[in-house]
Amino acid sequence: MDKKPEKENFLKNINLKNVKKNSFVKITDSGKKDLNATDRVALNRKGNQFLNEGKIEVAKRIFITTGYTDGLTRVGDLYYKNNNYLEALKMYSMAPAPDKKDELIKKISNVIIRWIN
Repeated sequence: MDKKPEKENFLKNINLKNVKKNSFVKITDSGKKDLNATDRVALNRKGNQFLNEGKIEVAKRIFITTGYTDGLTRVGDLYYKNNNYLEALKMYSMAPAPDKKDELIKKISNVIIRWIN
């Protein structure tokens, strides 16, 4: 059986208009290589300032660019505190913060188990 028509039919039925603009985050290491240590430190300080001011999205973009694991973890903690568990999971995965990620996965799994039962 030819899978190509099935795949094309599936792709035709995807409506990207229903996907939120920031639903996907491209993860790459290329940005980290372009920064020297001085620039990275300066950006991380600016990201911390934005985070303290409540500008989470700006801080998140800086921390993703610099690969600042502590900053990504703290952004994840704020998402978690605000009940935005999917974004928290993304941040914990990028950080990486395996303990926090595993804890959150267990909590989400328990919710799904309760829904099924």
